[in-house]
Amino acid sequence: MNSSCSNETNKKEYNKAFFGLWEKVFIELKNEYGTKQCLLIARKIMEKSLADAYDATGFKKGKPEEFSRILKLRDNDVGLDVDFPIVTENEIVYDFKTDPFPNLKNDFSVDEIYSTFIPFKIKYILGDNWNYKITKNIWNKDKFTEIVITKEK
Repeated sequence: MNSSCSNETNKKEYNKAFFGLWEKVFIELKNEYGTKQCLLIARKIMEKSLADAYDATGFKKGKPEEFSRILKLRDNDVGLDVDFPIVTENEIVYDFKTDPFPNLKNDFSVDEIYSTFIPFKIKYILGDNWNYKITKNIWNKDKFTEIVITKEK
C-alpha cells in the first residue's frame, strides 16, 4: 500500500528548472573549486534555503511525525515523490521515489549529494541525536533511494 496516496492531489510535477539549476551549481562549483569545496558551499546554501522553508511551517522540533509531515509537504512542493513507510520515536525511513538530481550521477556519488541536505534536515527538525544511512540507491538501480534515520541510544 502506498502511504502517499492521501497526498496524491497535493503532488506537483517534478520542478525540472529548480533541480536543473542546482545541478548546474554543483557542476560549476566542482569545476571551479573541486569536489570537497563544492559540497561544502552547496551544503551552506542548502542549509540557509531549507531553514527558511521549514521555519515557515511552524514545526515542533524533535518530533519524528513532524519530520515526516514537513519533509513530505516541502518535497512534494518541488515535485519530489517521497514516502515515510516507518515513523517511530526511534526510527524513520525516508524514501525518495523521485531522483532529485538525475544529471549528477556521473559526477558525484549519492552519498556526496545527499550529504549536502540530509544531515541538515535531520539536525534542524529532529535534533543532534539522530544518524542516517543510505540503504538503497536509485543510482544503483534500486527503485528508490532509501534513508534510514535512527535515534542514538
